[in-house]
Amino acid sequence: MTETFLSRSAVRGPRAAAAIAVLGMVSLALAGCALGLSEDPEVRVALAPEALSDEARGYLVTTFEAENPGASLVIEDAPGGVDPSAPMEADVLEMDAAKVPALVADGALLDIAGELEDLGGADLVPGLVMAASNGDGRFGVPLHADADVVLADPALGGEPAPTLDEFVRASIAGAQAAPGRPGILLSGGNDLLTFVWAGGGEVAVSDGGRWDARLGSEASVAALVLLQDLLMNASVPPGFVAAESVGAAYCGAEAARLVGPGTGLAAGACAGEGAPAAPAVFALPGRDGGAAPVAARGSVVGIAAGTAEPELALSVVRIMLGEGFQSLLAAEGLVPARISLAPLAAEQPGGAARALAAASARAVPATPRWAKVEEAGVLDELLAAISRGEDVAAVAAAADARIEEILAG
Repeated sequence: MTETFLSRSAVRGPRAAAAIAVLGMVSLALAGCALGLSEDPEVRVALAPEALSDEARGYLVTTFEAENPGASLVIEDAPGGVDPSAPMEADVLEMDAAKVPALVADGALLDIAGELEDLGGADLVPGLVMAASNGDGRFGVPLHADADVVLADPALGGEPAPTLDEFVRASIAGAQAAPGRPGILLSGGNDLLTFVWAGGGEVAVSDGGRWDARLGSEASVAALVLLQDLLMNASVPPGFVAAESVGAAYCGAEAARLVGPGTGLAAGACAGEGAPAAPAVFALPGRDGGAAPVAARGSVVGIAAGTAEPELALSVVRIMLGEGFQSLLAAEGLVPARISLAPLAAEQPGGAARALAAASARAVPATPRWAKVEEAGVLDELLAAISRGEDVAAVAAAADARIEEILAG
């Protein structure tokens, strides 16, 4: 029998039993033939309805059916993204990066590690690749990326700083130049992670089957002390606004600079008399220059473990990562999944900064219980405590204890 994608892939977990059964039956019935080439096969793709235009969807269907004569592609809407607790009916799944660990733990996705190089390898945005990883397994690839960037009022110093330390000093100077208006506001606890990672610290590391939280380590505490300097001298408690409110906060002149999602915020000046001009947008700098390692955002696409058409499903993923499809995503204001296609993002206002930040982004700890940490607001509470001037080492140690308790289940 010809080697196929499914026979090369590690299939794990309770939902993967269906995929193994498919392989066995087809091996007996179609010996010597490629898997996934049944008569008039149909492949179903579940996409977030708000993400892709009709043009992009049409391109995907037309290209797939031209490359796979006789096969048909059906696109389904999955409002809010794929639900990890729901049955997997589609063959190809678009997922928010934060939901992937739960799907991996449940065995709902095929391991595509053997196909990763062919799909883009090192050219794929690494933070989202790692978000869909478990050990040596790779259970998804980026569809499109994003990351937090700096939105700066050009009237109050919109120039990027070369290093994170200089960014802190510039933000403090901005606050001093405009009394009564914070120099900066972040968009939640994930921006705290940027300082930790940039300073050589970690949030939590898997160690012998358990998670060891490390916000209280020497490197992490030193990084959080720098963050405290920023928040106490250039901001106001709690030091952040909700990520979905960053645009309104900028247009409301709530701070000279905001750190948060850049989607749509650089498209033009804010409406209303006296509103600030369109923001200068740049990546948060690292401690030694370059872009800081912010938390990865975006969508991941994977293949359902129970698919009867793994080869055709892989063909869909390959088209999604091709320049033609990625160009359409970039035209819609999304950051391409491939680093080499970053110039496509640069054609959109603020796109170059978002692409640079996304290429340097990191994944949060790859455990399905990390979502519980975020739901509990552990990092947001730590950020607020730091902004109030509380002892950094003490509050970091307390956060570590809560994180370990939650991750232990």
